[in-house]
Amino acid sequence: MRISRYISCLIPIVALAVCLAACETVSDPGDVPYRERLVVRGELQVGEKLWDVQISRTLPLTETYTKEKAAVTDATVTVEENGTPYALHYDQTGHYSAPELIIKSGAVYKLSIDWHGKHVTATTTAPYPVPIASVELKELAYKYDSTYKYFAPNVVFHPVGNQVYGLSFDYTSLNSFSQSFSLDDYSRIMRRSDTSADGTIALLYGSSGMGVVSAGDIVTVHLLSFDTPFYDYYTTDNPYGSGDDIFFSAGDNTRWNVQGDAVGIFIARQVTDTTFNVR
Repeated sequence: MRISRYISCLIPIVALAVCLAACETVSDPGDVPYRERLVVRGELQVGEKLWDVQISRTLPLTETYTKEKAAVTDATVTVEENGTPYALHYDQTGHYSAPELIIKSGAVYKLSIDWHGKHVTATTTAPYPVPIASVELKELAYKYDSTYKYFAPNVVFHPVGNQVYGLSFDYTSLNSFSQSFSLDDYSRIMRRSDTSADGTIALLYGSSGMGVVSAGDIVTVHLLSFDTPFYDYYTTDNPYGSGDDIFFSAGDNTRWNVQGDAVGIFIARQVTDTTFNVR
């Protein structure tokens, strides 16, 4: 249930972006200036404990990357909730966490990291629940096989504030076929400016969905609401709508929301689930 599974892929990419200008000649990596930066990934989900803040560092191009070398295990990390500070502690799974802090809708969370003279900050506001007007399956124009009809969930909902939205789903068939997407598998992100004349947003799960459906099949739709800065991150890191995993293929134009000696994202989200039976 996490946005990213590929944080390790970012480290050499960031190191390359930081160290290399546009070059026309081949350089020895040992001659390239190296700037150490922290790499931050913090994900807060409304209703859950604060447990998923990960911190690592960039490595020189001359050094083989490993998670162990890049790991930052001794940083001083705090998160303030509406001004009340909570200390985060490192555990052996690679997370900094504060299990006593439960993420709340509308609360403002401020991250502060200090490590070996480096200082990093970030702020996010936890989204509010989203009123869903309707959920249905729509037949898709794109088909893998013309023999079958393909469907995808379509959710109509009322946007709240300036939150941004993604869609995922799980599908269980009476014919022993099931399809499950993690909450990280959403096909695009929409925002309030995408509303129609009646003030709602219709969000369809991209161009791929489920195959043959039968009456009685069960579909659970997950409407994800993110804090506003996630839109800029998503559209600059992933402009073509593929490779949803955070930090999977980050480029040097990616819009992060952390400030200071770091790159990365510190973001809150809310998940609204709706389950229905196919008729």
